[in-house]
Amino acid sequence: QIDFEFIPPAEPFDLVFNEIMYNSTDGILPNYDYLELYNSSSRSISLGGWTLDISGTVRKLPDSTIAAGNYLIITTATAVDTFSVYGKAASGLTSTSLTNSGRTLRLVSPEGHTIDSLTYSDKVISDAEKSKGGWALERIDPQNTCSGWNNWAFSTDLRGGTPGQRKSVYAKNLEKTPIRI
Repeated sequence: QIDFEFIPPAEPFDLVFNEIMYNSTDGILPNYDYLELYNSSSRSISLGGWTLDISGTVRKLPDSTIAAGNYLIITTATAVDTFSVYGKAASGLTSTSLTNSGRTLRLVSPEGHTIDSLTYSDKVISDAEKSKGGWALERIDPQNTCSGWNNWAFSTDLRGGTPGQRKSVYAKNLEKTPIRI
């Protein structure tokens, strides 16, 4: 007799990009860029074998597990301890991974499937003051994956972001555009 547990492969949007700090200068949060992943599924997800593709530069994600409804802050190796006070943090970025002018981010499962992707730039959301730096982009509703940049806003938290916790801009953000074939 052998005991085993079947863990189904991740489906698209089981794990989503939930917060992006790409211009960390002049903020209250630590002066390091970071990405936050959110597990929107109903089960834990192990990141063993997962990769993060940042505009063609592919990096292995740390072998970590994100419980259902929880977050993982991905930052530089030197900033992991600093961000651990906000929640679970892991290395996966370099100091030049996220640029102010923009990048394409793609989260890839061990099976090679794109689970979430987006292209950000300093022009995707217009807010002249917050675009100068120190403010993270936050996903309004992590369960809504079809609204593009209509589902993102600059953080309203006075620290400039909310790594490892529910977003300051969180709200149910239902798709208002009728589906057409």
